[in-house]
Amino acid sequence: MTPHCTILGLPLQAGTGRGGCLMGPDAFRTAGLGEVITSQGFGLTDLGNLPFPASVPEVTGPAHLKKLPEIVAWTRDIQTHAAQLAAQDSFPIFIGGDHSMAAGTLTGVAQ
Repeated sequence: MTPHCTILGLPLQAGTGRGGCLMGPDAFRTAGLGEVITSQGFGLTDLGNLPFPASVPEVTGPAHLKKLPEIVAWTRDIQTHAAQLAAQDSFPIFIGGDHSMAAGTLTGVAQ
């Protein structure tokens, strides 16, 4: 059986003060990530990019966390998808975005 990978793009930039991070998943694809994976003998499914969260909760926190509600919304959505992907017989690859995506990917896979 051929080992398999599944890519999920996470185009977020709420955790950074600079624009452009949301283009990360598309940049990885344009650079040939899929071709590199398949050239190594892996099967590949690319699920595209996760859309912006449907709802952003009302949350408060320290003032230096400027986009906390948006980060919470992304984290919840990413966590749900990461848990679902980790339960499949495929190696999940999450591409993004800024470092805040780790809160959802790590907790989702850990579930």
